[in-house]
Order: sequence, then structure tokens, then C-alpha cells
Amino acid sequence: MKKIHFAFLCFVSCIINVHAQYVFNSCNTRPVFGDSLTGILYQYDSTGVTPENAGTNIIWNYSSIVNTYTYSINNNYYDPATTIGFYKFPNANLANLGAGMVYSYYDYSADSVAFLGDYHDSVNFHSSWDPEVLMMCPLSFGNSYTDRFSRYNFGQCPYHHTYTKRKITYDGNGTINLPHNSYSTARLKIVERTLDTSFCQANQLVLSHTLDSTYLWIDTQSNQQIFSVHYFIDTANHYSNKIIREYYIRIF
Repeated sequence: MKKIHFAFLCFVSCIINVHAQYVFNSCNTRPVFGDSLTGILYQYDSTGVTPENAGTNIIWNYSSIVNTYTYSINNNYYDPATTIGFYKFPNANLANLGAGMVYSYYDYSADSVAFLGDYHDSVNFHSSWDPEVLMMCPLSFGNSYTDRFSRYNFGQCPYHHTYTKRKITYDGNGTINLPHNSYSTARLKIVERTLDTSFCQANQLVLSHTLDSTYLWIDTQSNQQIFSVHYFIDTANHYSNKIIREYYIRIF
């Protein structure tokens, strides 16, 4: 049920340089209807890889990490009113068609980007309430914000109802060296605590407590994410994982 919706959106409309410090300045420049975003996602061996230091003018060096898997990225942006799931998300002003013919719906405004839900068909969709705020603007180095939201999925069991507290901190900027390129970047630290309730029948409730910590590097030129270090801990099921990814993206 866990899904992080930061991937492959121009979710930060404008990163500007103010007195040698990058600022997430505005959230209201959404992708243009009809644009496509394509690219490659590289997943790397996580052995020995850490987020390294926070701070200003940092040089993060990941140029020698080892690729283990490669995925294709293909997203297409539409006017949500022209899509099949708009009746469920009438406040959306952007629809993103991604893998599996699933539409994701977003609400862009001057001070925030919110995720509203996913839609495949009238049986298989899920909604996010409160709403789920992906980004707030402006956001300058050293500052943070906290969001609380819930999600519910519909369709076949197991059914999930999740409750999440998310804190996003702008904790670093500088240069990141990756196997395929080097970038001027701003980094976000995203910490989520989630209670996930799942069930198929009455009186068969399963609880899961998860902690996600993601370090997300944003290219200050394209406003796209380019690298992430993601830690996942499921305390209920005694499971943990670390995922290292590079995003090589082009917008058309």
C-alpha cells in the first residue's frame, strides 16, 4: 500500500538562488497538458551507501555506486477533466498517466502541491484525504513543515486504510556526483510514520507500523528529483530495507 508520490513531477515550480542559497519559491507551475516525461530509473547496490552530511555547499559523491537494476520511466500529463477518474477528484488540476494505465491526480496552487488519489477503474482506485501535501512553498534551507493525511483503497481485498504523519525538511544544498552526471542540487529529508490497517473480512484486522526516511536530491536547473536514499522499517513485521535510486529524466 505504501506509495511515495514525489517521483516524476515538476512538483517544485521554481527553485531560485537568493544570496547563494536555493529557495523552493513557488509551487504553481505544473507540467503543461500534453507534456511527457520519460527516462531511466537506476537502482543501485545499497551496501555502504549513506545519505552523508547535511548543510550548505556540500559535495555528495556517489559516482562509484554499482547498478543492480534498470527501469523505464514514462509519464504523460493531462487536463484531469478529460480523464476517466475526474469524477472522483473534481478538485484536481493535473492528471498524470503512469505505469499500468493508472491516473494520479494532483492539485497545484501557489503555496502547495497536493496528491488527491489514483484511479484505474471504478473498482480499483484509492483516495487521499486532508489532503496529502507533497510540497509547501516557499521553503528555504533549514526550514520544515509537517503534514498529516490518510488514504483508503477500494477494489479487491485486502483493503487498506492508512494514517500518516510526514515531516519534510530542506536540509542541504550543493553538488552531487552520480554515475551518469553531476548536478547542482537542493536536498529534502522526508520522514513518515504510518499506521496501516488492512482487512478482507470483519474481525480480521491487521495492523502495520512503518517508518520511512527518504533523502531526496532535486536538480536546481530542471526542478526534478535526481537521486534518493530511502530507508523503510516495518516494526510490526520486523522488516527493513534500503533503496538507492538515480532518476535520469527528460521532459518533452
